[in-house]
Amino acid sequence: MNKLVKKSIVLSAVSIGLFAGMTALVHGAGAAAPSSLYSHEIFAVLHGFLGLLLIMGLMLVLGGLIQMKVNGNGFRMIKVGTAMLLASSIILALSGIYLYSLYRGGSVGAPESARKIIKASTRPWVHGIMMEMKEFIGVYVPIIIAMMYVVIKTYGAGFVENKKARMMFAVLLTLAVVWTVVTFGLGAFITKTVPL
Repeated sequence: MNKLVKKSIVLSAVSIGLFAGMTALVHGAGAAAPSSLYSHEIFAVLHGFLGLLLIMGLMLVLGGLIQMKVNGNGFRMIKVGTAMLLASSIILALSGIYLYSLYRGGSVGAPESARKIIKASTRPWVHGIMMEMKEFIGVYVPIIIAMMYVVIKTYGAGFVENKKARMMFAVLLTLAVVWTVVTFGLGAFITKTVPL
């Protein structure tokens, strides 16, 4: 097994461990009621931070493409960056689904869901339209990044010379950036306009 695959497996295992650990903290580490210190808000902040890291990772891969165009280097950065993006985008999507389930159905000990509270606010359209749109758009990000990973794995070192593969990868990268920025932007707008 080559070093890149080993690093990707280790990164995935660490990320899953962190995700599981944060889930335990959010639920009060087995306590009867959620801890007041480690509540859903901390998990939501970490979810948002991971989204920011994903955007930075996308820019890193874009930098690898630019470096490849300028001096022929950068394939390793693209290869490692794409594997890391795949792992982080999956974790980001899973944490988003978890948070969305809390938003839709409420949390343990809460009398009603966050959605009901928001719907009763002065601007229910922000969550009624944008929250739904954000969550469904966000699910496409790991799918697009998985396709980027497939292109890299399919062409391997031949990616550097194959113009068609590079163009396909660039189009997928552009879609991933646009989808990520739209998802991140909707999340930021929702949080600033009608915070929970």
